Amino acid sequence: MDKRLHDLKDEFNNIPISFSDTNRKAVRTKIQELERKPVQKQVSLIPKVITGMAISVAVLIFVITINNQPNLLNTTSNDNAAVEDSIEGSEMEIFDADEDSASNFEVIEEEKSTAQDNLTNYSSNTLFNPETIQANGRYGNMFVESVTESKDSTIISFTGSGSISGQFIDDNPLKFLPDEESLLELPIAETDVNREISFYFKNEDLARYYKNNMESATNGVAKFDIIKLEYHHSQDIGSKVYVTILDEYGIPSISLTEHESTIELSDELLTIYKQYEATFDEELLKGLSPFDVFRLHYHAIFENNLDVEYGLYIKNENSIYPDKEAFLSERSDSSTDESEKHYYNMLEINHFDETYLSDNEALIRFTLDNHHMAFRLHKDEELGVWKVGWLALQ
Repeated sequence: MDKRLHDLKDEFNNIPISFSDTNRKAVRTKIQELERKPVQKQVSLIPKVITGMAISVAVLIFVITINNQPNLLNTTSNDNAAVEDSIEGSEMEIFDADEDSASNFEVIEEEKSTAQDNLTNYSSNTLFNPETIQANGRYGNMFVESVTESKDSTIISFTGSGSISGQFIDDNPLKFLPDEESLLELPIAETDVNREISFYFKNEDLARYYKNNMESATNGVAKFDIIKLEYHHSQDIGSKVYVTILDEYGIPSISLTEHESTIELSDELLTIYKQYEATFDEELLKGLSPFDVFRLHYHAIFENNLDVEYGLYIKNENSIYPDKEAFLSERSDSSTDESEKHYYNMLEINHFDETYLSDNEALIRFTLDNHHMAFRLHKDEELGVWKVGWLALQ
């Protein structure tokens, strides 16, 4: 071993140390080649190893956590789903709100359109402004008679001619619902065009009479001619209209009473007749109805008692009447036979309608020989009794 080391040492020491030109040229060439060759970047494996280890540890921790808390993933998933649902719900609410807004807008526009259509349906000469309306103005076929103010309404009274048709809807008080065609012909306040208006009757008894006797025959639809209309306009409590209707004879009765009776006197009326014949005491007539005085009158005709007949006629400053002598002279020339014949014809009638045109004027209506007849009476306000009108029979 030592010998081998010794030989190597000698060999080393014998190596020539001269550096020839050939050697220099070779070294220079090598240097130039190294300068032209690009330097390759050496990447250390240590950072990659560390990064891989960190990722592995993180994955291991995540797996362990999931195994220990299995609901965590579901909770997170549910939370995400809830957020998504909330977002979708908000979007739907916004969409619904937009739809509702659009729908409400359409409804408002439709109501405006309907209101405008309703307004244009009315003729300009039937609509009135309750704040500026004045007496003597004309609206349709009705004329303004007066305009007055009450505590809670403006009352406009119209007179003229018109008609109204519709249905009865309430009974106490009797209320009427006109059809659209009727409303278009009547005076209506501009502010009431799209509001409910309550219609009532000034002469309710007459309207009730027709309701009870004619409604079934007309399928519940009633039609009346009117001559007066009283419009109570109120924005706060609602407007009311009161109409005065005409009966089949063209008479605006304010009340009506039916009598299923003949003109023959009852015992009580016969007693009053005899007392009046003897005394002509007007107090005896107090409390008697127009129909009672009507029967007394015909009984006097039957008996040809001209004094009682004359006594039952009205005689006041508002009436034109003959004096008693002129009356007796004229009536004495008339035929007694004709009077008796007329009386017996009247006895065959067993239905009379007692109608009031006002508090001081009444009619007894009946049918004789297929002719509608009316007998007029007036109330003597001074005496407080009903009397026969001159030229009473019509």
